[in-house]
Amino acid sequence: RSDLVTGVQTCALPILFLQVLQKLNQAQKINYADEKTNWHYVNALSGTALQAPFRSLTRSFDYIWYGEFKPDAIMFQQLQNEVNRFTQNIQAS
Repeated sequence: RSDLVTGVQTCALPILFLQVLQKLNQAQKINYADEKTNWHYVNALSGTALQAPFRSLTRSFDYIWYGEFKPDAIMFQQLQNEVNRFTQNIQAS
């Protein structure tokens, strides 16, 4: 059962990250394009208050998704909270 939950959480991660990219694009903070990497978007936020927290989210995403790391429920909840805080900050900036 815990493997199933961990698998679902890992699969949910790219959806969360894509939602962040979508919100950044809607707020005209980035110009989303399929050929751009996550790090293109980090660089696009250079000089803004959003860059450091987005870099942190990107590192976490890359570590879990590309490093095939399986987050536990606590770690996933922390990441989800970080995403929620970040998306609120998009609107405020």
